[in-house]
Amino acid sequence: MFRGGASVETLSARKAGMLGVVAIIYITQQIGNVGRELDTPRLIGWAVLSVLILGVLLTNGYWLMPKAVRNVLDDELTQSHRARSIRIALTVAMLSGFAFYATAPGLDWGIREAVHALVSLGLGAGLISLAVQEWRSTRNG
Repeated sequence: MFRGGASVETLSARKAGMLGVVAIIYITQQIGNVGRELDTPRLIGWAVLSVLILGVLLTNGYWLMPKAVRNVLDDELTQSHRARSIRIALTVAMLSGFAFYATAPGLDWGIREAVHALVSLGLGAGLISLAVQEWRSTRNG
């Protein structure tokens, strides 16, 4: 039992649900930003959320929990989920980069818009992948 009497299974299920919600928020924000220039507050919000998502993909999150709890929650299955999600994120970002390069003459984008799209597509794919894998593992127990 951990904080508030929560078990490992409960915390893992909560995490899977939170990852799904964050993925939906992140993706809908990015869809809403397509084709428009971002003002400074939106750009800062996107950057902060993107860095947090990258941190979750790389470290499993739970930064405010004690180290013992983080170690228990970051088991081999979770580590393999994160590794697979990072591979998916990198693959999507690279394929998007190739597609942007091939279609660059037809795009009316600057470097900032292209980087924003690459980062958003890669992190969004990685986050969705992690959320789905974690959700499936909590369902299959």
